[in-house]
Amino acid sequence: MPVVLHRNIDTNTQLAIWKMSEPLEKLLQSGVAIPKNIKSNKRQKEWVCSRLLLKQLTTNTEISYNQYGAPALSNGSAVSISHSHDYCAILVSKQTAAVDLEFISTKADRMKEQFIAKEEVELITKSEISTLIWCAKECLFKIHQKGNLIFKEDLIIKNIEESSINTSLKKTAYTLHFEKFKNHFLVYYFE
Repeated sequence: MPVVLHRNIDTNTQLAIWKMSEPLEKLLQSGVAIPKNIKSNKRQKEWVCSRLLLKQLTTNTEISYNQYGAPALSNGSAVSISHSHDYCAILVSKQTAAVDLEFISTKADRMKEQFIAKEEVELITKSEISTLIWCAKECLFKIHQKGNLIFKEDLIIKNIEESSINTSLKKTAYTLHFEKFKNHFLVYYFE
């Protein structure tokens, strides 16, 4: 299993990223059960990889999902999962965990009118910042865990610093952490 990053952020928080390079056939030998509604090979691979990576971070714990699709662990810890291209990222923390991993491309910049508010436009100093803003808003969405958010109104990016992003989620302030990871932006929040 190629874990390419494993970091203990503090005593209660772990971040890990796995490069999903194994063929699906080999991953299926692990015995991880895949729900019948997951049909595509890509989604099956993401499902198995996230479960195997989670087993490396926590033992004897099961993952479940609330009515909005937000994951939770049976041991009471918070968990967040993200997939992008060949990578799977997981953040486990005591109370709140949110992680998003996005491949840096021009896609977010082409679609920015759909998710970037007027006051955020000035933050875009180069096209890759649109990807960072999208990634940050996805992270905020995962903090909320209840769906029903309007990305241009409820999720606001105030400013971007060297390795943090000051944000607002329905007028509540959050400071997110971010870094570049192998042509991706990695944005995360934990408590």
